[in-house]
Amino acid sequence: MQEPIFRIFHTWEIQFWNGVSGYLFPDIYHSEQIVSTTICTVTYTTKYNGKTKTFRSDAILKEKVSLEMLLQHYGMTKIYINPKNDNQYYFDLDFLK
Repeated sequence: MQEPIFRIFHTWEIQFWNGVSGYLFPDIYHSEQIVSTTICTVTYTTKYNGKTKTFRSDAILKEKVSLEMLLQHYGMTKIYINPKNDNQYYFDLDFLK
């Protein structure tokens, strides 16, 4: 009975065989994936100092459905507004991280 032969492949051999198998069987070793991303913002319009003011958050890099679920779960957030300049404000959205 013959003993099994174990072979140690060198890096160049592994790369070679990966290339050959990728060329011969492209459907198995290569697949395209389409990834779509959405940049969302939170917008809130309210009366502030007697006038209607719209506040927008910075861009939120989350998928839209996930963002909606998180906002529903937490329900509320705070907007910190500079009393001297209402164009300087901050949405507290740390729970999204």
